[in-house]
Amino acid sequence: MPELGSFQTTKEQWEAMVGCRGRSVLTVMLAMLTAIAGGTAMAADPPAVMIVLDGSGSMWGNIEGSRLNKLTLVRDGIRRGLAKMGPETRVGLAGFGHRRGDCGDVEVMLPAEKLDAERIMAPLGPYNPKGRGPLTTAMREAAKSLAGQQGRRSLVLINDDADNCQQDACAAAAELKSAGVIVHVVGVGLKPADLAKMACVPQTTGGRMFNAANAEQVAPSLEEAMRLAAGDGGGATPEQWRTSTQQTGTQTPTQTSTQRPTAALSVDGPAGLYMRALLAPKTEPVGWPVRWTVYREGEPGRILYDARAASPTLPVPAGRYVVEARDGQAMGSLTVDVGDAAPTIAGVPLNAGTLAVKAIAQRTGAPLTDATISISEAGPATDGKPAQGAPLAFIKGAEGSATLPAGRYVVRVEQGLVRAERAVVVPAGSQGRIEVPLNGARVVLTAVLAKLKSK
Repeated sequence: MPELGSFQTTKEQWEAMVGCRGRSVLTVMLAMLTAIAGGTAMAADPPAVMIVLDGSGSMWGNIEGSRLNKLTLVRDGIRRGLAKMGPETRVGLAGFGHRRGDCGDVEVMLPAEKLDAERIMAPLGPYNPKGRGPLTTAMREAAKSLAGQQGRRSLVLINDDADNCQQDACAAAAELKSAGVIVHVVGVGLKPADLAKMACVPQTTGGRMFNAANAEQVAPSLEEAMRLAAGDGGGATPEQWRTSTQQTGTQTPTQTSTQRPTAALSVDGPAGLYMRALLAPKTEPVGWPVRWTVYREGEPGRILYDARAASPTLPVPAGRYVVEARDGQAMGSLTVDVGDAAPTIAGVPLNAGTLAVKAIAQRTGAPLTDATISISEAGPATDGKPAQGAPLAFIKGAEGSATLPAGRYVVRVEQGLVRAERAVVVPAGSQGRIEVPLNGARVVLTAVLAKLKSK
């Protein structure tokens, strides 16, 4: 039985199904119903989420805009997030640094079980941040506790600092990706350097990065991360999305519309839902995988398809469906009427562009393999320079690319103490590329022990 998350059908397979080789229409319908039934069974497994909470001593500190400490703000945000999760969601809790405060202080306090908000909140009352923050070990242990769970498995990692126990969070993220675990990171006042260190975790696992820069952003960031982890791909209006992203410091404009399939797109095959992501209306479909979510209109809690794929196909009964596509910070939504007599194409515009950035040495043009590249939304200009908002994308190394909602951005490249910035405009449908040169030099210090002459 195929997994719904990987269900794609080639033209030859469709032809075989529809009787080009002698099969009857009844056989076709039975095959489609079997695939749908299998997908429904897979979708019936509720998502499993582990909340992983920072218990390092710095969580007793304050954040801009409040006299309350970070832990108190986080507790409130978790409670609000739990209230918006589906009742069948399985939720557990892990912590680190809250008992002894050493680099081995990790505890899976509650396994992922059917949502009970009071059960999750109970250990958070006496939660007592103490010392260091072994968050990498905590991610691994929390992921292990999900090993026997079926369906979507996610971590919501809440931290106010990077791992200070000399562990490689990026290596752990690669392990979690192989295990099929998604990680959403909610930073609580993370410094830019720590944001850069943590960016690889959601980037590698297919999650989202949030950084609450002040007290007002903590709860909305947690609510959104927990909503995504619970598999709720819908339910928010465009205005709610705009309000949420303004509060959390990220930008995820949602283009929501109700229309017939894009006329410029066409496919050969029987009835079914054919999904295509477009950077802008009337552009060619993108050729790389994006995150797809499909549910019947009015039933956002019952996800029929949730996977990362390039141009997937889904055999569904006739009806009205909401199709969402997400790539990085860009997201689009389309409501389509699926018929039972012909293919239905959902061409979802992301209203976005791609931007490839390369960091090079100004004198030689050589790539700077140890550079850090960040892309942030550009604010109003001050002193002739655009203000820089919260980072939307991080790239470690000489080059990389990001999909960005159409708009104005600031690209910053750093290597050690050397920094350069470029202001760029990303139009919808564009695929841009820039090189950012750094004018710096590397100093290599070598210590040599001199032999002492004996008298």
